[in-house]
Amino acid sequence: MFGWFRRRHEDKLRWQTDRTQIMYLLPENPREYLDPLSRAEVARRTEWLMEKFGLVKEGVVGCARHVVGTGLSMWLDTTDLDWNREAEEDFLRYSLTKSRFDIAGRRDFYDAQTTAPQQLFARGEFFAANRRNPRWDGEPCVQLFDTTEIETPESMEDDAHVYDGVKLGEFMEPVAYYARKAGGGHEPIPAGEMFHWYEPTGVNQIRGQSAFSPVVDKLVDWRDLEKLVIQTAKTHSALALAVKSMAKVGGRGAFNNVRRRDPSAPESADNAALERAFPGLVAYLGADREVQVINSQSPTDKLEPFLTNLIAPDVFLALGVPAEFFWNPAKQGTASRFILARADLRFSILADALIYGWCTGVAFRYLSHRIQSGKLRAPSDPNWAAKINFQKPARITVDNGRDGNLELKQLADGADNLRGMFARRGLNWRPETRQWIREWIEFDTMLDAEKATPEQKARILAKWRAGMPGAGNPNQQQQQPDDPPDDPNAP
Repeated sequence: MFGWFRRRHEDKLRWQTDRTQIMYLLPENPREYLDPLSRAEVARRTEWLMEKFGLVKEGVVGCARHVVGTGLSMWLDTTDLDWNREAEEDFLRYSLTKSRFDIAGRRDFYDAQTTAPQQLFARGEFFAANRRNPRWDGEPCVQLFDTTEIETPESMEDDAHVYDGVKLGEFMEPVAYYARKAGGGHEPIPAGEMFHWYEPTGVNQIRGQSAFSPVVDKLVDWRDLEKLVIQTAKTHSALALAVKSMAKVGGRGAFNNVRRRDPSAPESADNAALERAFPGLVAYLGADREVQVINSQSPTDKLEPFLTNLIAPDVFLALGVPAEFFWNPAKQGTASRFILARADLRFSILADALIYGWCTGVAFRYLSHRIQSGKLRAPSDPNWAAKINFQKPARITVDNGRDGNLELKQLADGADNLRGMFARRGLNWRPETRQWIREWIEFDTMLDAEKATPEQKARILAKWRAGMPGAGNPNQQQQQPDDPPDDPNAP
């Protein structure tokens, strides 16, 4: 039973008796902004709802999918171009090897990136600790923790500096996290070695709460309503036939003589066919033996608007995403650009938080170790650590695939650059531009192999593709080799 702690606020005006309530109080002690029991209970119910509702699971998994896409890939922007390529390839091999990246060997770097926002939405927080991998000569790796594994040891429950598994310093700053060990007991992990990702709503809030906390009760109502509708429909379908003008038989109720025909009934009233079709469900108790079919009225046509217009919007708004993005996209209408822009901003903010809060640190820690151990040469650029970048997924916009000419014009006019243009598509501009050059060289080599004359090569290359990105106005027609030269004095 929740709501009986003195430090919680009891909302008597909205008290209901059909379920347990989780109630909140803005406490005098700011570290108790979120009660541990309430936080754990909301997370538990959210996990249950994810098992029962495809809607909730898609909200969690779908949002995580848009935050990281196929993976936030690292790229380097130092002045040492050869080192950039070597380091990127080295880190990629590390990222894709589960036994190297994860001390438990369950996830590679890109799996962990997807797990992080999923945990953030469902549980309200994500934990990842820095470790050393004994299987790979002490290489840096990570250990992921479930939210239930960070808890206060029983011996420290009375310690004023330990709250909900977190040891606090003088200024309410986390000093250490107590993680449950597999063999029993707890291990204090220094705060500097633990990545704790959550979105606090209180200034000194220590632990995160599930994004679904505002709508848990509504989702439970939805589940109860769904069960009621299904049970009602099944009941009406089972009792498809009923007999009018029922009378008591033997004083023991109308259905006492089920499936027994009245011997005094005329032969023309033989209902043997109905008796075989619906055994045990037809009683012949009236003189006229009139049978009526009962049609189920559940669910009603008012149920779908109720869910679509009242409950579903709250579910997705709690995630920070417009309801129309996941639920009933056909209702976007003329507001589709605004809806997608809001969703894109939310996902972009979360991706940046994950990149700058965790991913960059993972890359720096690994590359530093490789350089110090001599397995990767040191770059000539001393500021290489400040030039670690991660490529985010493609932007969500209604203009995808439709604004190519505008982008090329802005690129040619200097209003855009290759990095920004490719980044909006979720691509890294360097390998894409290299591939463009390689294709040009390969095409030129193929022309030589086909013994094309210089005039033929010039004509074909001019028609094969537009000029190098940013080389000129994309709308300007290229001059053919056999065209007369432009007259500089022409108007």
